[in-house]
Amino acid sequence: FRLDVVVGLITCQKSEMSHVVAGDCVLLDSVSSYKKCSVIVFRDLKDYNKMVTSVPFLNS
Repeated sequence: FRLDVVVGLITCQKSEMSHVVAGDCVLLDSVSSYKKCSVIVFRDLKDYNKMVTSVPFLNS
């Protein structure tokens, strides 16, 4: 199964920041974004849950 875990709130808006100040933030017109981590987990033959991968991404 896949879980999307919210790990923080990004508030980089074009009206408030320049590209230089924002750094690696994704600049949006008027909406803040939640920074999430997508985690894929599977259950093995012994019925234990194991994390397969973890991928950070931004979602508005």
